[in-house]
Amino acid sequence: MRGAFPALSLLALVLAVYGAGLGHAFVWDDEAIVVGDPDTANLRAIGGVLLSPDEVAPYYRPLNRASYLIDHALFGMDPRGFHAVNLALHAASVLALYAVGRRLFADVAAPWTAAALLAVHPIHAEAVNFVTARNNLFALLFSLLAFAAFLDADRDDSRASSVFSACAFLLALASKEPALMVLPLMAAWPRLRGMPPLPSVRRSATLLWPHALALLVYLAARAIALAGATAAATGGAGVLRRLSWNLVSIPRYLGLVVFPGDLTVFHPTLPSAGDALAWVVPSWIAIGIAAIFLSRRASIPVKVGTAWFVLQLVPIAHLVPIPSAAFAERYFHAAAVGIWIVAADLARLLPGSSRVRAATVAAVLLLLSARSAVRTLDWRDDVSLFQAAVAVDPRSAVALENLGTALKDRGDLSGARSAWERALRAQPGRPTTLVQLGTLAAVSGDLAEAERLYLEALRRDPAIADAWLNLARVYERTGRPAEAARARARGGSGPSR
Repeated sequence: MRGAFPALSLLALVLAVYGAGLGHAFVWDDEAIVVGDPDTANLRAIGGVLLSPDEVAPYYRPLNRASYLIDHALFGMDPRGFHAVNLALHAASVLALYAVGRRLFADVAAPWTAAALLAVHPIHAEAVNFVTARNNLFALLFSLLAFAAFLDADRDDSRASSVFSACAFLLALASKEPALMVLPLMAAWPRLRGMPPLPSVRRSATLLWPHALALLVYLAARAIALAGATAAATGGAGVLRRLSWNLVSIPRYLGLVVFPGDLTVFHPTLPSAGDALAWVVPSWIAIGIAAIFLSRRASIPVKVGTAWFVLQLVPIAHLVPIPSAAFAERYFHAAAVGIWIVAADLARLLPGSSRVRAATVAAVLLLLSARSAVRTLDWRDDVSLFQAAVAVDPRSAVALENLGTALKDRGDLSGARSAWERALRAQPGRPTTLVQLGTLAAVSGDLAEAERLYLEALRRDPAIADAWLNLARVYERTGRPAEAARARARGGSGPSR
């Protein structure tokens, strides 16, 4: 592979796999975080966005939030423009990984293989197709650019490359907090490439002082933005309980890398290790064997890929509570890059001639591309997305409830009722599903049934504001103003639905 062909072929792979997503709608949390945020339509608000918390504190991701304002200024609220930006960011990350690989490998084929795996593996489909997950794309892109420039700075003793690397590092931090983990990798690089311990420390200090300055700038901006912000509730699980989840979550992530079949936006709640011993123990034995094998293959790409993977696992290892889902494919977007670097190095160990190895790699990439293209179609709209989630787990109450809501929004009330009733069979007494069925009953004119369902939901969870507000409307329509006033007071002044 010579000239521009490697880069052009990688771009062609990205477009072939994800091009269909350019015509997709906003889905899932996009409606609340992007479309429903009034700042998105106000480019003049960009200064405030850059110095304010993300939609959930203590997140601070100003670059990602600001990008939505710029998208709107360019495309209006046309989802095709937003998806095009996501696709461009993913393509840029693929090229950035290729650039990193060219600095780690002696040939062109291995860097191309690593970048192609990033381009087409379906574990990345959520980050690419979900506009709200753009922070993962930004963070990976700028982390890779920071590392590539850092390698140049070390090779050429270039202050300009070091400063460029620090600027990219700052942009990565402004995209998503886990980008911090590229800093210890850069600090370890001199040692990874074989320098003695003390000289490697001195070399890292010489190269990384601009990065330390960038980190201080970020921390100062973050302190200003989060001053007075209240962190979101995280469920209250203790640190030991959270750490125990890794016994299951890490093998599950790796399982999706090897067998990317059950891809869904609603992975089941992480079970305890005791609930999954049948596969957890064998999985960790396999992980241990792989770790021993890699420790004996002392190539620089394997060292870098392993270090990247382990460091990028730290932010999703539940050391601190995650205010959103405990497990999501988009969380693994950056960590998987370490696996692709290692896999590209190991591909050279495949048996047979170079042509046989190339054919094997091509066959794997073809299968992964087909799976990613199919997964991309799941993201057409809310109905298709949640139907795909129900297909993976037919007893997922959260998937069924969301499917019902999507069908209701489409005008299919009978389909919505069926999905919500299935959700209640999967999780009897689920309060939010009871509220949805209550609203459907109210719309149908059965106010007595609506009242019963709202009261049952509130018995199980008295903090559901929608239930109180909708119950107040039922009381008003049935001539009970005093009860309506009390219910409205309990629900606050927000809109009912």
